[in-house]
Amino acid sequence: MKEVLRKVLPQNIFRLLKNTKICILRCVMFIMRIFPINKFKIVASNFNGKGYGDNPKYLVEALKDEQFKIVWLVKYEDYNMPDYIVQVKYSSLKALYHLATAKLWIDNSRKESYVIKRKNQYYIQMWHGSIALKRIENDVEDILNEDYVKRAKHDSNMIDLMISNSNFSDKLFSESFWYKGEILKSGTPRIDALFDSNKEEFKKRFINDKKISEECGFILYAPTFRDNANLDVYDFNRQEVLKVFEQKFGKKFYLLLRLHPNLRDVIKFKSDEVENIIDVSEYSDIYELMKISDFLITDYSSLMFEFSIAERKGVFLFAKDVEEYNRGFYFDIKGLPFELSTNSDELIEIISKFDTYNYKVRVNEFYKRLDIFENGNASYYISDYIKNRIF
Repeated sequence: MKEVLRKVLPQNIFRLLKNTKICILRCVMFIMRIFPINKFKIVASNFNGKGYGDNPKYLVEALKDEQFKIVWLVKYEDYNMPDYIVQVKYSSLKALYHLATAKLWIDNSRKESYVIKRKNQYYIQMWHGSIALKRIENDVEDILNEDYVKRAKHDSNMIDLMISNSNFSDKLFSESFWYKGEILKSGTPRIDALFDSNKEEFKKRFINDKKISEECGFILYAPTFRDNANLDVYDFNRQEVLKVFEQKFGKKFYLLLRLHPNLRDVIKFKSDEVENIIDVSEYSDIYELMKISDFLITDYSSLMFEFSIAERKGVFLFAKDVEEYNRGFYFDIKGLPFELSTNSDELIEIISKFDTYNYKVRVNEFYKRLDIFENGNASYYISDYIKNRIF
């Protein structure tokens, strides 16, 4: 509805309506202050109401056995949500009530402009990226939407704590987020899933659900979304890539295709690809898919860093438009420990010549420079901090 109004209404009218809505909802939040803060209530949100996932999911799971009332803000009912969590409609009056009366907020993206924090409330911002390739927030303020910048600065003024997994993230959050508060070097809760010793059980369930061979491997293809309509940047010879993986590593491989929502209906499979390509774009938790995957193919996604942390699993970069991509990077993409290809032939050659030992040496040296702190216990480290410092 919001996007429809944006297209049909004159810009000044749309902005007036938007600002009026923000003012009304702010007033409602102030009115909600007549209700006391519940010192055992936590309100969590993921990507503005997307549902159960990302860093908030793994932190909440570490807190579930405590005497907390946990509320999760969702745009649509999430059937993967555990029974101990109360689902509340995002941006509803009920959501405003819970935000106004919770002791703790947990989020991984910017709060809406109408959200106002009270005294004695605590806000942990668990940003949805740790090591970043693409420049973000204050570092690209000149190309960001003006309303988003205002919202981001408002959000940063409310944050009490951000979490980090490296010296890189410490610097990023302190210099690029309009934020001057505390940063806890705890590791990243969602990366805990990649250290999970029960991953074989999940893989077995996934294989049984898809009715495929148990003696197989998975390659996760997770490209980032481009604003232009050029679909060619996502296309490579998938069958030849699968073939070279199978020849190189001596087993059957499936390609797990994880696409942005805007791409799911426009990138189609050929008839001969149905058997060995599995579309997992609708799967709720990409970290469970990363956990069972042997390799990752991506372009500019920060998943490249997270996928390779726990077990130094192989990452291949495929980016046809690397010379034209103008977002700006924190690292020289050609100097990363992950080899870059710009066409199918290069990708196939890189896979065929992949050397596990040399790859791990490069990755280890890279993470040593960043002073990475990840050990699979970030969720419990932060939950202990919450219990000892906030409640």
